Amino acid sequence: MRSACVHNNQIKTKILLLLAVFMLFCEVGQAQVKKTSQSRSASKSFIEVLKRGLNVEHIPFALKTNALGDLMAIPNIGAEICVYKNFTVGVSYNNIWLRNKAHTKYYRFEAFEAEVSYYINKQRASFVKGHHVGIYGQMQTWDFTLKKQGYLAERWSFGGGVSYGYTLPIVKNLNVDFEIGLGYLGGKRHQYVPENGLRKWMSSKQFHWVGPTKLEVTLQWVLDFKGWR
Repeated sequence: MRSACVHNNQIKTKILLLLAVFMLFCEVGQAQVKKTSQSRSASKSFIEVLKRGLNVEHIPFALKTNALGDLMAIPNIGAEICVYKNFTVGVSYNNIWLRNKAHTKYYRFEAFEAEVSYYINKQRASFVKGHHVGIYGQMQTWDFTLKKQGYLAERWSFGGGVSYGYTLPIVKNLNVDFEIGLGYLGGKRHQYVPENGLRKWMSSKQFHWVGPTKLEVTLQWVLDFKGWR
């Protein structure tokens, strides 16, 4: 029970860290918009500056979840905001941390991701629909037991790449986004056999993967900052 409480506190801390990173990206976007803005009035709010830089009345903002991760019982949440013209910044977090009572089977996965995307459409600052390309960075750790073999990345594995996607509107304020990414992921991987609640190590080696590192079918709840102060 105590370990579960500790783990829940760790998850809360990581979610707060994710939100802090997201706000940091927003501040970077704000600084970029201020450089291009004619007015440098200190009294202008962040949203007002974004609206002036984007030349729009609405600042698109989306909360997201990857349906593929949800189907695999990996809870995840993400957010994306337009920071300059058709450019957006997004962050996401995935976490599942399970094991059976005998400690012979594990199902664990944790990942952070940040991405900068460019929407290729005529509508400025829009999540409405269309193609988009981007660059992203990732960090992951996992522990999976498949039949009688286990695979563990005890330390963080890092990677990144380029992405392509297409956003399709379903109903008002709800989109589905299809995205694939190609890039690199590397780190140290352990292979083991679980026995009597312990891990019997079989091998440990560095891995370097080049290929698909991102696949998402994302549901987007699209909001805007009109009237926010």
